Amino acid sequence: MTQRIIVVVSGPVAGGKSVLARSLAERFDGVRMSTRDLLMPRLGPGEAPSRQSLQRVGAALDEETGGRWVVDQLSRKIYDAPQQLVIVDSARVAGQIEGLRQAFGREIRHVHVTASRETCAARYEARRSRAEVQEADSY
Repeated sequence: MTQRIIVVVSGPVAGGKSVLARSLAERFDGVRMSTRDLLMPRLGPGEAPSRQSLQRVGAALDEETGGRWVVDQLSRKIYDAPQQLVIVDSARVAGQIEGLRQAFGREIRHVHVTASRETCAARYEARRSRAEVQEADSY
């Protein structure tokens, strides 16, 4: 049996994390699992999904669980995934990555993407008009 590979992507806002995750999933027949999708149901009733609200909810979960909420919510989905490649899009803090490493050991590959502040700011501005999440006014 081929060993499963779990790629955990991290990096700054507008650094290219989701583009990389989607590209890996498409090119190598993997599955992308979004931590944003885990946060959306935790917003308050009628609360608009904004960058600030999602970061607030994520930060509270990180504080409460030491970042383990990601592995707690994704473990079963990862185990049940038929694909050999799973991409976690994305980790924000070291505790999230460590929790996944503790659960999956050598299957974890952490990729931290980055771009210049100027590039991130330009990407951020370009996506504000088409984002499914309300972005802040500026990077």
